[in-house]
Amino acid sequence: MTIEQQVDALTASVDNLRGAVVSKKATLDASVVDAQSATAQAQAAKANALSARDQAGAFKDASYIAAQSAASAVAYQDLSAAALTKAVTAVDVFIYDTSKDSDGGAWRHRCAGTSWYREPLNTPTRGSRRDFPAVAVIVATADAVTIYDGDDPSLPMWMVVSGGSDKFFNTAGGGAITAISAKNGWLVGTSSTRSISRLNFLTEKAYTGVGFGSYKVTAPIATFRNAVVFPKYTVPPSMFSIASSIAYDLAMTVLPNAPVDPATGLPVPMIAVATAGGVSVIKDDGTVVDATFVGSRNYISKVDFTADNWVFATTSNVTNPIGWFPVLFEIPSADVTNLGTSTGGNGVGFTFLDAPYINTTQYEAGTDAVASDKTLFVGKTVGFWQIQAVPDDTLDVMRKNMVSKITSTYNTGWMNGAIRGAFLADTNDTDLVEAEFSDDFSGYSDQAAMQSAGYSFVNSAFDAALNAVVFSGSASGDITLSWATLTAAGIAAGDAYEVTVVVTGLVAGSLSVQDNFVSIGAFSSDGTHIFRGTRAGNFRFVTANGFEGEIQSITFRKLDRDRSIKNSGLVVNGTITRAPVSTGAELVAYSGFSASNFLEQPYNSELDFGTDDFCYMGWFYDSSVNGAAILTRNDGVGVEANYGPGSVNIFSNAGLIKLRLGNSLALNHAMPLGSLRWVHVVALRRSGVAELWVDGVLRASSGNSENLTLAGGALRFGQYFYSQTFSAIGGTILALWRISATAPTADQIRRIYEDEKALFQENAACTLYGASDAVTALAHDSDSGLLHVGTSAGRSVFKGLRRVANTTTPVATAIAAAGDLVVEQ
Repeated sequence: MTIEQQVDALTASVDNLRGAVVSKKATLDASVVDAQSATAQAQAAKANALSARDQAGAFKDASYIAAQSAASAVAYQDLSAAALTKAVTAVDVFIYDTSKDSDGGAWRHRCAGTSWYREPLNTPTRGSRRDFPAVAVIVATADAVTIYDGDDPSLPMWMVVSGGSDKFFNTAGGGAITAISAKNGWLVGTSSTRSISRLNFLTEKAYTGVGFGSYKVTAPIATFRNAVVFPKYTVPPSMFSIASSIAYDLAMTVLPNAPVDPATGLPVPMIAVATAGGVSVIKDDGTVVDATFVGSRNYISKVDFTADNWVFATTSNVTNPIGWFPVLFEIPSADVTNLGTSTGGNGVGFTFLDAPYINTTQYEAGTDAVASDKTLFVGKTVGFWQIQAVPDDTLDVMRKNMVSKITSTYNTGWMNGAIRGAFLADTNDTDLVEAEFSDDFSGYSDQAAMQSAGYSFVNSAFDAALNAVVFSGSASGDITLSWATLTAAGIAAGDAYEVTVVVTGLVAGSLSVQDNFVSIGAFSSDGTHIFRGTRAGNFRFVTANGFEGEIQSITFRKLDRDRSIKNSGLVVNGTITRAPVSTGAELVAYSGFSASNFLEQPYNSELDFGTDDFCYMGWFYDSSVNGAAILTRNDGVGVEANYGPGSVNIFSNAGLIKLRLGNSLALNHAMPLGSLRWVHVVALRRSGVAELWVDGVLRASSGNSENLTLAGGALRFGQYFYSQTFSAIGGTILALWRISATAPTADQIRRIYEDEKALFQENAACTLYGASDAVTALAHDSDSGLLHVGTSAGRSVFKGLRRVANTTTPVATAIAAAGDLVVEQ
């Protein structure tokens, strides 16, 4: 007998045994063992005969690996190539690796008695392979779900399940399929008009979405998968109803104590559904619980399960969210309302994730969101967020979350808790040069002189006697400063700036501050008002509500950006040098500090920590035995041989890294200086104990209650303060410094150090590839730990905070990644 005949005979034996498993429950376990043994023999024969049939055995799935990326060891299959030939426009993709099912995918070999296993092959909606693939690439379009054979590098079609009005994936009423997933033999999809549909490949149980509910289909899969299901289902709803018929996304998980379905022998999955009426969780006992949120934020765009089976969702209070509010909550035992308040939620643990917003009222627009074992990821129109959440229902613990933001131009590193600033975080190696435009109007003889200097007036006037620009209560009016004037002062397009406006005599109305016709703030009171922005065009002060008052002066100063939500940048004094932190790296280091070259944030009350917790953390390059002047917060007063009460100083000299809090605390870590390496420093106070951490290790600690409220205290990088003098140390090099009103935990500090040190290695990339910040899709590969981020410039692959690879093919709508197989549209 030839090898080919042996293979055929063994394969036939496998098929017979599989049929016996289905038809004879009494001999199920023994038959499965025999089937597996026969399959193993068939695979061994195939290994010795290259021409043997492709379907001799299929327990192992190594053949699906299509290509290798040397930079990241990521196998990659480009779905866009298939899209060109098969007219696929995916709305969602999912890689179903059956080896991750509860039985390792063994259910696939118990399907010989099903209708779909016996139906004709090689049709427009059924491929040439009979058994379910070990790895299936499932692609949802608006009106169909196509399953591709991921065991074959060419991804041939295996099966098509249609969508449409009254078809299985029901989209009646002008809807579309919106998401797809699979687990333990179940295929589940959502619809924008008809909630959720699901089918089981082993038992052929199927439920089609009708309105808010789900009706049981009374026909087998081979009959209904490409036909109008109606009236082949039971009425009224036979399974469940969810919060809304409009469903956007879904996720599946299997709890450790999930009940076993006696028909399949597999645990029943739990399903979370993102709807226009909140999150619905279809529990493994068949019941449904709904979760709604404070502020009517019940339009849920994305949903996922974390590794510890909390629910991660993005909420909004508008149908098409301009902003997303990420939330993490535990699976409720009953319906819950008002999640997100300290008293709401019926005791359900939750946390709103404090960080991903533009300012305190406007959350950034979102595009995609996924969860991993330890980190949550939110794609945005401007970059993406990584969030390390601390799930808890107390506000104190909520504030212990950590976030990082990554765009095409910067990476913040980890920002912990109640962040107060993220500084020296850039990839632009252009040196920073001090630039200021200050005008108290005393140098003009009349309004014509001001106009010659670049000002223009509408219902406003220059009063030479008052040296002020006067508004007399007109319904509309403004004063404009030209683009050319500010540019000549050294504040160019794209530069960060701070504008200070002094107003007196305000009687009524308000004044809006506008850059290129876009408001960056407004005020309605006398005094000094400070606003920050990015230079875009002409600068205008525009009246509202009959503004009556006088502008006494305006001052523009160039800033180095604060990348946190606070947007409180550092004023550039002198010239600061910027260069890569190591050869070929994207992140830049700041150097050239001296008595006249430094970065400063004027007094900011949010850095008045009193006796509460705080954290200063970042990196310095140990370049000199003389040490480094890292930072100080000081009012510049002090006395001889004194650091000054309420001050903070972090520096190194005399073989020590030093933390000084006022004159009451001195923490030191002995370290030979001049080691020519980057060093991570964390200076914090937690519950009355100050700590100094170096390179992820606690080096010194002491009880401390120094009151760090310091009126007039300025923050300076590149200097320290002692004995009434701000001092610099030559050779100081800094990068990636953050300040928070929250002390990170020991585990967080170690993670920060491990993740961030990768950014200081040679050739380390830390931003999105290309020039686009708009994230179109996200996928996290739990096997490799890699995050895949799609933009119009291609797909960026991140390991932690570092980009380790990229492609250049634009990503339009979706990415899926599992077992090093990546599929994108």
